[in-house]
Amino acid sequence: MNLLKIKGVTSYSNQNFVTLDLSKRINLIYGQNGSGKSTISNYFYEPGNSNFSECESNFNANFKYVVYNQRFIEDNFYTKEGQPGVFTLSKENAELEKTIKDKDREKSDLLIKFKTIEADIKTNEEREKAEIENCTNKIWDKFDPIRQTSLRELMKGNLRIASFFTKVASEKKPQEINLALLANEYDGLIKHKGVLLSTIVEPTQPKLTEDEVKLLAEPVLSSGSSYLSELITKLNNLDWVKIGYDNYIFGKKCPFCQSDTIDENIKLQLKSLFDQSYIDRINKIENLKKKYNTATQQYLSDLTTMLENNPPTVEIKKPTTLSIIKIKIASNLSKFDEKLKSPRTEIFLESLNDEIEEISKYVQQLNKEITEINNKTRKFTESESEIQKRLWSGLKFASQDILSLHTSSLKAISDKVTDLKTNAELIKKQGVTLRNEIITLRSQVSNIEDTIDKINRNLKILGISGFEIRKTQDTDYYTIARGNNVGSSVYKSLSEGEKTLITLLYFLELCKGKTNTLESEDKETLVVIDDPISSLSQNYVYDVASFIHYEIIKEDKLSKIVILTHNLFFFHELLKLAPKNSTTFTKNYTLYRVIKSEFTSIEEISKKELQNEYQALWQILRDAKVGKVHGLVIPNIMRNILEYYFSFVHKSDRLEEELCKLTSEQGDSQFRSFYRFINRGSHSDSTNITEIGSVSPEIYLELFKKVFIATGDDSHYIKMMDELENELQ
Repeated sequence: MNLLKIKGVTSYSNQNFVTLDLSKRINLIYGQNGSGKSTISNYFYEPGNSNFSECESNFNANFKYVVYNQRFIEDNFYTKEGQPGVFTLSKENAELEKTIKDKDREKSDLLIKFKTIEADIKTNEEREKAEIENCTNKIWDKFDPIRQTSLRELMKGNLRIASFFTKVASEKKPQEINLALLANEYDGLIKHKGVLLSTIVEPTQPKLTEDEVKLLAEPVLSSGSSYLSELITKLNNLDWVKIGYDNYIFGKKCPFCQSDTIDENIKLQLKSLFDQSYIDRINKIENLKKKYNTATQQYLSDLTTMLENNPPTVEIKKPTTLSIIKIKIASNLSKFDEKLKSPRTEIFLESLNDEIEEISKYVQQLNKEITEINNKTRKFTESESEIQKRLWSGLKFASQDILSLHTSSLKAISDKVTDLKTNAELIKKQGVTLRNEIITLRSQVSNIEDTIDKINRNLKILGISGFEIRKTQDTDYYTIARGNNVGSSVYKSLSEGEKTLITLLYFLELCKGKTNTLESEDKETLVVIDDPISSLSQNYVYDVASFIHYEIIKEDKLSKIVILTHNLFFFHELLKLAPKNSTTFTKNYTLYRVIKSEFTSIEEISKKELQNEYQALWQILRDAKVGKVHGLVIPNIMRNILEYYFSFVHKSDRLEEELCKLTSEQGDSQFRSFYRFINRGSHSDSTNITEIGSVSPEIYLELFKKVFIATGDDSHYIKMMDELENELQ
């Protein structure tokens, strides 16, 4: 699509764009004077002008603008003694002309091929861009969890999606890294930054001496001095006797037969079984139990504290032996009780060596890690840098599957683009060769004399005599001549209509030719013609429309044409010459209407919506009624309507009479000013404009109705305004 977007200039809004779609080849634009048409032609005449700084256009550099408007006339005729000659092919060189046309056609074919390749290159470059974007997003999303860890700090400068991708892709040494462990390592480094950790001291293991082990392992026996010793030993029931002695021997009665058999001798013999040596060994066992209990409980407390205060890392597993140690210690304490209850029993405590060895290994691993952390803490910057290197290496390694596929896809696209660019360059060279050949041929056959003849012939067709176009003596320039007088003085002596015709005829030839034989024809041509019948009488409307149609619209080499006019008769003539087939017309033509209310707007219209100029004036009033047109233009439109209508029905005298009456009847000075204004004969007289400028459109329309009521033409007003008859008072 070819779009022109206008904003912030002349009558166009400063806030919103007005968009003109010029995608079709022929664009006809109608609008009243002052509606904003000339802004369009002025843009194409000088698009770089600062007045158009807020406007936008997507016409590329391949377009050459050829514009006919007031600026063109002023720049080429008012101040210049001559105009650049327009070179066209000489009629006498038909064979060379055919050769040139063939080469032009060949060059056009090359241009089509070149544009096709350019489009393919653009498509593949967009594919390349999409592939890079897709890969970038995949890698960015893949490592989002990593960016949520402390490792994010090491990614500074590469935390935008594009720079992140570039950093990962450019990493030279991919290495398999456990990124979760790396994050923990960095957490530890940060946590202990500037602080050295103390190594862990393993709690002292509670151990029995050899004598203590022996004490528990050997049976505690009775004394051999009692005559009961041999019997008790034989029965192996010393422990039973000891319990009975301690708990049941209080008087003379035997606890079993209840006879008075327990005398002092028996008591003495029993007591002698458990002499001081026996008692001392029992006391040692009791003390050993207390010592063992105290030592093991302290050990368990220290061990629990150590494990809780030094949690394991991901790499070091926490030992599971604490519960086993507790069970074994409890079991050993029970064995002490068993020994005390049955001293003859041989007791062996369960060993804690295997469990404590596992604890020792755990402590050694922790201390090794602490040593490593302390070493890194002492060299924090170096350690952080080393972790950062491993981070990017790990990210690259984890991305290899994505990047491998990405590289493969990019290579295929790149190879395709390289081939296309090679072909494009080849076609470009062929095009340059053809262009140089065409320029050489044109220099042999091009001249400006044919153009001079054609302009002068067209002047005669239009009935213009008294002046003509001539070639200057020493240069390839035209000049306007009247007898012996030449140059700008002759141009200034012409009537406004003659000036319009001569400038337009020159412009039409300029569109088809060129002002320099070496001028390139590589660019497409956009022709803009703004109000070509300005200052011309109605007699020339058909001729000008015909010239433009056959010389411009029918000229195939002109890529795009924009014609702007305020004259509906001229607009209609162009449409009469247009293709009658609706499909062909719709394919090539777009019709627009430019409207000015508070700001200028542009709307597309159909052929059915077009009216003649008189109907268009009424359309402006209907637009004013709904607020589409600014109130200042209404009085002048109304005056034009009255002149058209009442001169046509031969009631001009009656109109003047009724206007005088209405003027005298109005008490409000603004209303009197309105009737005086529309009764004036000259359109250029603006004496009363400032007086009536503040009157609302509704009041204008009400006063205008009264004119038609007064003259008896109210039915015509009703028809033209599409009002119901009973609305008129």
